Amino acid sequence: MKLPKTRTLTGTHRDYSDEILLKTYIDNGNDWRVVGATLGISESGLKQKFRRLQRKIKGDCLPKGCPYSADELRNILQKYQNQKATAARDLGHNARTFQEWALCLERPQGIDDLKDAIIEDPVAPPTGFDINSLRSYKRFVISSALNNCPIHTDFVEAIQNYCERNNAFFIVQPLKYRNPNAILSGEDVRTHWPTELNNHYLSEQVRLNDNLYILGDLRIQATSINPISALNTTVPVNASSVVGHPIIQLAMKSAPFDTFPRYVATTGSVSMKGFTTARSAYMANKYHAVAAMIVEVDGDRFYTRHIYADKNGSFYDLDTQYHASGKVTNNIRVEGLVCGDIHARWLDESVKKCTFTDTDSLAKVVKPKQVVIHDFFDSDSISHHHRDHKFIQYEKHQTDRQRVADELGSAVDLHNELLTVKDTRYIYVPSNHNDHLYRWLDTYQPEAYNLKAYCELTLMVLDQIDSGKPYKKEPFFLWLKKRVKNPESVKFLTRGESYSVAGVDVSLHGDKGPNGSRGSIKSYAGMDRKMVIGHSHTPAIERLVTQVGTSCKLQMDYLEGPSSWMHAHSLIYPNGATCLIFIVKGKWRL
Repeated sequence: MKLPKTRTLTGTHRDYSDEILLKTYIDNGNDWRVVGATLGISESGLKQKFRRLQRKIKGDCLPKGCPYSADELRNILQKYQNQKATAARDLGHNARTFQEWALCLERPQGIDDLKDAIIEDPVAPPTGFDINSLRSYKRFVISSALNNCPIHTDFVEAIQNYCERNNAFFIVQPLKYRNPNAILSGEDVRTHWPTELNNHYLSEQVRLNDNLYILGDLRIQATSINPISALNTTVPVNASSVVGHPIIQLAMKSAPFDTFPRYVATTGSVSMKGFTTARSAYMANKYHAVAAMIVEVDGDRFYTRHIYADKNGSFYDLDTQYHASGKVTNNIRVEGLVCGDIHARWLDESVKKCTFTDTDSLAKVVKPKQVVIHDFFDSDSISHHHRDHKFIQYEKHQTDRQRVADELGSAVDLHNELLTVKDTRYIYVPSNHNDHLYRWLDTYQPEAYNLKAYCELTLMVLDQIDSGKPYKKEPFFLWLKKRVKNPESVKFLTRGESYSVAGVDVSLHGDKGPNGSRGSIKSYAGMDRKMVIGHSHTPAIERLVTQVGTSCKLQMDYLEGPSSWMHAHSLIYPNGATCLIFIVKGKWRL
């Protein structure tokens, strides 16, 4: 950033006006060290300048060491016709010190506006409606809005279209952001929010039911790229919370085994991007989402879904596209359905019904063009985790769980039962539980009752090696491919193979991170790539990454203590937007 030099304030050869200094200070996240590097001013010089500037903004013009009052100093300067050096010599003061006193009397252009906007800002967020009126609604659309920023009018109109058709109430949480560019460019710096939303603002906490709160009274810095990173211990306990913020994030809260999701989530904003180019603001602009959250309340249950605005303001919700014109487009097919980790042997029956088999199941409503599968095979029969545990081995023997051929056969039957819909493609992602089968073949001697399956699987792997084709460590995929009813509709990915649905990378399971590290949503978020992953059984949203939950039972023998597991899938809409779908007590929507 090239800034114009102005009159010398302290006698240094690199000096700038107070207006430029203050603008650079705020643009760089209120970090005076960055200002020094930007303007080429020494650390000691910056400290001196900011002490003077702080006194000006607060109205305390003169430093403590000055023997004169402001009026006395003005009279002296008037007497000497503003000749500071002459006045300092005659009065016995150091010329530079006297010049500093004199400069403290000057108020840079716009300083009164800055004082109001930065120091005091007495304007409170508006109150838009009677909270008691919310009791008559079961559906809500929740978003946020920034002060002094334009809103996406078409998106707001599309939301109102949704509300009218679904008897929903639109709630907007007002957020404050002080934009120094607006202050110094002569724009109106008084805090105000868009009047179009006056009947929708919420600035206090609201409980929608026993398990869900809207934290309208919570103030998070608008430019924070991790808005809920420290909120799990401050939000209401034993419940989920929704917070208005421009950057979408969702994090589960660990809790005793329960069928209610407990998480903290942000909503997105109806405001357009309007942050400065300071580092934190630059990052906030990058991940700013023109979006909202649909909330459906059903007794003690609730269901949430994020919606994202297209350029024209329209948005997708399940199989419907809502437009600003008041029209809707029905029977939309979503591009992708990414299922929570399946674990066929332990598939939860209620998840199976909600996702695939019920007449109102998710798959039958949104009719996905592609279904992405993680951890389809559990490998419970031959798991290396059970190898040295005699009691688990005995239990598996007693419950007839130790035969790998039976588990493989059940997985094939499940695929042929659920994953054979016409005009739908099924994508199998390499996953750690599938890999357990390869590990068993490669490193263990088979038991007598598993010997036949062991030999058949081993021959499949050896034949693949002999074929000269790239070596794939996926014996489960080789077994499944020979037995499914629709092999032409099934794609088996390999490790390292990239695959996207509507611009969203779905090829990574989530167990392996960058450079050989363990995978986590944090490490994938650092890749700055839109993707949907699985593996952890914990739904989450972190920047451009969505993480699905699980489809298996929530209480497993290896899971002890509080858990953040949850039944959750992700949709991928035609515009590339993703949306987590939670399954709560056997239902996925109102």
